[in-house]
Amino acid sequence: MASELKDNILADPRYADFVEEYHARPLNFAVDVTGMIPSGDQESLLEEISPPDAKVSVVSGTSTGKTAGFGRIAIWHLLCHPMADYDGEIEIGSNTYIGAPRINQVGDGVWKEIKDTYIAIAQGPHAWINDYYEITKTRVYVKGFEEQWFVAQVAMQKGESIGVAGR
Repeated sequence: MASELKDNILADPRYADFVEEYHARPLNFAVDVTGMIPSGDQESLLEEISPPDAKVSVVSGTSTGKTAGFGRIAIWHLLCHPMADYDGEIEIGSNTYIGAPRINQVGDGVWKEIKDTYIAIAQGPHAWINDYYEITKTRVYVKGFEEQWFVAQVAMQKGESIGVAGR
């Protein structure tokens, strides 16, 4: 049984409760699961992304906590959205693409925060969930669902977001 649980996140009896608790509450995820103490701006961002149809933009600046917040958002979306609805069809997995004009901007910034998030989760009450996902140099994926349940890096020039939308 223990081996089966480590092989499939959907088979872990803790997972359904975890999703129920956090899928619509990214601020609570960031605080409870990752131990984040968000700034006022980060708190606002985490609240604004809660609705399923949210479209949120963040003004650029330095030392605002955007990258740290986005690292937590990426892991929240990966772990708390196990199903996706595509034109009325429910599929296992969700996809998140993180883009920047230069791919190393994603790798150096957001990926560092994703790794820091993993470390923070390991130190808290939900450490068990770390057994179910893997962080590589360019992707984060749920084990056993590598092709359909992931976060990926993409290089995007201005106006290229439309090309990602169909992925």
